[in-house]
Amino acid sequence: MAAKKQMARSSSARAHAAAQMAQQAYRRQLCMEMLATLDCLRDVSASELTRLLDLLVFRVFPAGATIYQQDAQGTFVFFVLEGTVQLRLHTAEGRDVLVGVLGRGDCCGEGPLFGDFFRSASAVAQGPSQLLQAPLAELRPLLGAMPLLNAALRKVYIRRLAETTLAAVPLFSQMLPFERLALVDLLKPVHIARGELVIRQGQTSEALYIIEPASLRSSKMNARSPRSTRAISSVRWHYSAPPHIAQVCAP
Repeated sequence: MAAKKQMARSSSARAHAAAQMAQQAYRRQLCMEMLATLDCLRDVSASELTRLLDLLVFRVFPAGATIYQQDAQGTFVFFVLEGTVQLRLHTAEGRDVLVGVLGRGDCCGEGPLFGDFFRSASAVAQGPSQLLQAPLAELRPLLGAMPLLNAALRKVYIRRLAETTLAAVPLFSQMLPFERLALVDLLKPVHIARGELVIRQGQTSEALYIIEPASLRSSKMNARSPRSTRAISSVRWHYSAPPHIAQVCAP
């Protein structure tokens, strides 16, 4: 009789364990399907999403909560499930600029994965928001084996870098976020080698230049001063009506 009871208990325990495993597998499948619906991850394969899922932690932020602070060292990348998140930039001139508003399917905090170890803007929950977070320290070494996720996050990073760069320029910081987004679509990243001429004095204008954190040298030729030079540094824009009244080159 005792043996039969022991067998019954063992059978019940196995059935309970199997039910728990089935329930966990079902919940995991639901999480996978949810990840696949996020816009920023739509081109990422199921195998890479599975590896990402192992790192994710569910977070809830109340309205007004700071998710991360500008200039702080980044520790997590975030994926928005529900709610809205504002990205806000405090400029060197003391202005508070709304860079953009994120909703479901967006992500933020990816910068440290690509070299920006300090936050370029603050992220604040506009209303009650549900996010998934992944630790950057654990995700970074995996990206080499996850090319689709790496490409998806890099795409977000490049666009976010352009948005925050524009927001830091006094002229463009006065624009609405959707107006700056339209301008972002027109921008093309260009690397200027040291000493290379960007603008030649006397030539007609062909482009507007947004200077990322770096520096350029502006020189103006005239009869009194054959070469007067000034530095252009930090994040600024440079444009002059045709013809150009000065030369600009990378120092």
